[in-house]
Amino acid sequence: MTVKVGQVWRDCDKRYQPTGKLMPRFIRVVRISQAGLFAFVKRCSADGLTITDRETRINISRMKPGATGYELVKEQSHECPPFD
Repeated sequence: MTVKVGQVWRDCDKRYQPTGKLMPRFIRVVRISQAGLFAFVKRCSADGLTITDRETRINISRMKPGATGYELVKEQSHECPPFD
């Protein structure tokens, strides 16, 4: 799977599942490192529109389903406004 700017991903950590203690967590990719090893992300809602200012770096190898990974929810979309 190719990680692209604008995609929305869901955290697969069991604490953020419907049966877990916390609400589901979603992130949106805002940029990719020059070497292509890291995705820089911001928290968002499932629709990708609600954001926070805090940017976090995640190893792209974690961008796959699994207990410590992420699941793709939405491909990049031209309808989503860019981050400022």
